[in-house]
Amino acid sequence: MDDYCRVIDKEMKLQAILEEENPLDCVYAYWIVDGKRVKPAIIKNHGAHTNFLEDLRDEFGAYEYEIMIRRKRTMIIKCRMKFGEPLNFVPAKDIYAEIARLRKEKNSKKIMREISKPQNQCGNAQRK
Repeated sequence: MDDYCRVIDKEMKLQAILEEENPLDCVYAYWIVDGKRVKPAIIKNHGAHTNFLEDLRDEFGAYEYEIMIRRKRTMIIKCRMKFGEPLNFVPAKDIYAEIARLRKEKNSKKIMREISKPQNQCGNAQRK
């Protein structure tokens, strides 16, 4: 029961900080996958405002997030929020797969360019 009250207190404190709308506050949000924070942050240096949590849920969906708010260089609050049950499909994993695919494609194009360069008799590529 004590843990439950602690979670409610953090959520109330987070909402109170967001409602202050202090211009010095910077909000960061991360996805949580398998209990671990996924980097990079999906939101960085965002200004705190009253509807931030609703905007986060509407833009990125029903997942678990870690939200940090800093005022200048001091961290004011860090807590995890869960909006519904996370789906098996996690965009962050797809982003990592897409990055790997692009790197592979880039490397294969580089290899193809080197293969298609004209060669002189010594096997070295000719310079133009």
